[in-house]
Amino acid sequence: IVDGRSTDDTVAVARGLRADVKVVMEPRRGKGAALQAGFRAATGDIIVMLDADGSMVPEQAIVFVSALMAGADLVKGSRFIQGAGTDDMSLFRMFGNRGLTLFVRLLYGGWFSDLCYGYIAFWTKHVGTLNCDCDGFEIETLINVRALKNHLNIVEVASFEAPRISGESHLRAIPDGWRVLKTILRERVHQQHRRGVTACDDGG
Repeated sequence: IVDGRSTDDTVAVARGLRADVKVVMEPRRGKGAALQAGFRAATGDIIVMLDADGSMVPEQAIVFVSALMAGADLVKGSRFIQGAGTDDMSLFRMFGNRGLTLFVRLLYGGWFSDLCYGYIAFWTKHVGTLNCDCDGFEIETLINVRALKNHLNIVEVASFEAPRISGESHLRAIPDGWRVLKTILRERVHQQHRRGVTACDDGG
């Protein structure tokens, strides 16, 4: 568990359920910063990203792990495919997510149905490939886009998002949506730049 100065007793509850839980302190704010801290502390072969607000079903992690064992490099949850759903998303956020998802598919290919959902699992060996370097909610988008750019084998599984059980979400639809959009465009510019450099090297 990564504790980024939580105020909802997440760590205390976790320790009450399992005394040997490993707690990683992360002084920087932001979901991306917390996940980066978790990635650095991970010692197993598989990383499963799971929010601690009760909105994601922990028991479903076995579905993600099974898909990895079957050959996937990265498995992402979707709230919008058959058998999935959400009780914690406004129509405004839903349409925004759909628009950003379609934009990523247009720029990078793939068949994502849910870009901005953080229930994701992947092999630890891909941490370097994904090279997560952002501190906010846009880290989920960054992971998905870089998985596409690096041609990882991506599998999407149905997932249900329940209402959070405690505290208030720090997600701000418009500012965080803008950060996601900038991340998508930044990755595209970097991709085009690398292609240009490669073409110059080949021609020289």
